[in-house]
Amino acid sequence: MMNRLISLKNRTINFLKRASIQRAAALALAAFALLLTIAPQQAKAAQRAQTIQEKTENILQDDDSNRPKTTRQWNQEARETAGKPLERTKRIVNETADALEDWAELYPDVAERSIPALQDDDA
Repeated sequence: MMNRLISLKNRTINFLKRASIQRAAALALAAFALLLTIAPQQAKAAQRAQTIQEKTENILQDDDSNRPKTTRQWNQEARETAGKPLERTKRIVNETADALEDWAELYPDVAERSIPALQDDDA
């Protein structure tokens, strides 16, 4: 009887040892698979973000207008025209005209529909 209890105890201990090894191996395999799937996705996301940033910078640089494009440029213009309301107004009018020209180039169909509507409102 005692031998059977000792044998049962040893079998139980061996089973638990094998089960914990199997669990650890399964956990390690799952973690490895997770790392293999996450790392390429993060690299692709970083590459997409870089591409978007480059496209945005190219669009800003391709713009031929003299209008300020960044906050720094807007602030610099504000400092240059501080205390000169007439000059500031002239710049605003010129920049608005440039912006409307750019808008009309980008969205010609909308411009064609909007300009007559604006003229009708003026009448």
